[in-house]
Amino acid sequence: MKTRYVLLVMVLFLVAVMSATANAVVIKKELPQLSQEAYSVVVGRVVSMESRWDTDEGIINTYVTVRVREHVKGTPTKTDVVIRVPGGEVGDMGLYVSEAPWFEPDQEVMVFLGPESKGAHSVVGWYQGKLTIKNGKAEELDAPVDEVVKEVKGLGHHKGKPAPACYKLCGYTWKKNGLYSGGKWGPGNQGWSINNNNQDGLTDNQVATALTNGTAAWNGAGACWNFRAYSGAITHNNITGPVQNYINLITFGATGGSVATTYNWYLRKDRTSIIETDLVLDDSWIWAYEGCGSTTAFDLQDVATHELGHWLCLGDLYGAGDVEKTMYGYVDYGWCDKRTLHQCDIDGIRNIYGTCP
Repeated sequence: MKTRYVLLVMVLFLVAVMSATANAVVIKKELPQLSQEAYSVVVGRVVSMESRWDTDEGIINTYVTVRVREHVKGTPTKTDVVIRVPGGEVGDMGLYVSEAPWFEPDQEVMVFLGPESKGAHSVVGWYQGKLTIKNGKAEELDAPVDEVVKEVKGLGHHKGKPAPACYKLCGYTWKKNGLYSGGKWGPGNQGWSINNNNQDGLTDNQVATALTNGTAAWNGAGACWNFRAYSGAITHNNITGPVQNYINLITFGATGGSVATTYNWYLRKDRTSIIETDLVLDDSWIWAYEGCGSTTAFDLQDVATHELGHWLCLGDLYGAGDVEKTMYGYVDYGWCDKRTLHQCDIDGIRNIYGTCP
């Protein structure tokens, strides 16, 4: 049975000559669920990090070594545990996954570990499974570490909550003179194509219409940038993931369990110029052209409009007050709220691209 609640998450690829941003969809997991699913929960310090190409996966992974000082729950681990995290930099190429767990040298962390495989553990729940400890608090939850530990052990519930925000910019919020200078498209607009290899019987016209409606929502935000009209269909049934080929392609394929993933390729030298975007819609889920109210399918326009916000370099929001926003980070079968923009979505895109008539 397909899991009902899904977390829309952003992913960034940094490349020395060229970089890519990916926005992935993962399952939302609260602390009790993370704890239940984790092979082990540990607290410790990051003592080393090494990035390398994993040719079998075709991506860069970073191998983080954490020196364990407390085993909180689950199967005991070694004193030093190695954690494999998507992203990193090797030579001229880099990959940054903003909503995957982000580690830094000498950082104090609590990590929800998956079973060891090929000499390294994964992190359960992507970014949700890694908490940064600073001044006695788990920063991501704004809660004291002892409260979090009690909840992990099933002995209490933390009282912290993430700080509210109107909108979030993708990846790091690079700023110059107080202004956003991160990844974005240059002046003008950008065309896009569809590789309609879906398994749910959606026609080319249905997919194109759903995506066109999604681009129209963002085009109406009054920002100084617009999506160009649909450029036409491309038949490449073997394309099931991002391919850096200077074609802005929306395709159905495999994302490793996410609902949809967006990849923004951009020049790394100044970290501002996006040159290509690929959007992959995972075809292991059921997609519907008119999916509003469905109990088994995701509405294509709803999810696509959210992902197109990532295309333009907006990030996900997870607060209770964010539910009505297109960039709200959760989705359910039959939801259609993301088809239209909230004022905060509009404010965010205008922050990046400026305001135009």
